[in-house]
Amino acid sequence: GEPATWLEGDFNYDGLVDVLDASDFLVTGLYNTGNYNTAPGLSGAVAAVPEPSTLALLAGAVVAAISTASRSRGRSQVARGVSR
Repeated sequence: GEPATWLEGDFNYDGLVDVLDASDFLVTGLYNTGNYNTAPGLSGAVAAVPEPSTLALLAGAVVAAISTASRSRGRSQVARGVSR
């Protein structure tokens, strides 16, 4: 038959899928590189998704800005002698 390809599991390019390919797969870290058996043209686009920690930092910054603005507004009224 036809020699095997990388998409079929021939990770050492000797034309055969055998235990040496499994060894190469595990030793070189190929198991941790995503989908290795996607047919050409079928891989979809990757959408950028913000991390939850980024949203938490943004929310914290908004709360800090509001808090700082309300404190400085209160101090300026006290400095002018305006009572609440």
